[in-house]
Amino acid sequence: MANAGNNELEAAIGGNLNAMAEQALEQAQRNDLEDALKVCRFSSANSREAFIESQGLTCMEDLATIPIESVKRMITTHNSMQGNTAAARVLKIGYLQQANLESLVWWLRDKTRRNLPIDVGEWDAMQLSSATELKEIEKRHLKSDNEAELPEFEGGIDYYDWDKKAMNALAMERGATGIPLDYVIRRDKEEN
Repeated sequence: MANAGNNELEAAIGGNLNAMAEQALEQAQRNDLEDALKVCRFSSANSREAFIESQGLTCMEDLATIPIESVKRMITTHNSMQGNTAAARVLKIGYLQQANLESLVWWLRDKTRRNLPIDVGEWDAMQLSSATELKEIEKRHLKSDNEAELPEFEGGIDYYDWDKKAMNALAMERGATGIPLDYVIRRDKEEN
């Protein structure tokens, strides 16, 4: 009988520890989201909290799954939910925060597509600036109608000249995930 009581007590303690660990993880993920939004200039804790709640976000990975084009719709939806009272206007998100949030989403998606770990500690003002610049470069590149033309290999030309031209053409093109195609056909390092 005493063993049964001990087993129940151990199970209850184990269940409580698991629940506490889950709560700690959820809080850490929430803190990461809030820290990232601070860098995006969501200055008040209330505006960060309201945005996280209105979008149903639980962790940074949630933002990594959102297409950049959807950020504007997210902001519009969030702002329409706030109303027009003075207190509600404080919770609304402006263009600067929207642009910064787009950069954060771009940064997260870039990390994901390159299979790099997402470390919110890396997200700071310098990363925001860099992500904004790279996002704009990528946007211009995707809008570009100038597609690189892959040269045809003709028997009368030097293979190495053709190879260099082909690699340059592929470096200008991006695959479906946004990675330059020259990465896909990169040469393996020579083994020593």
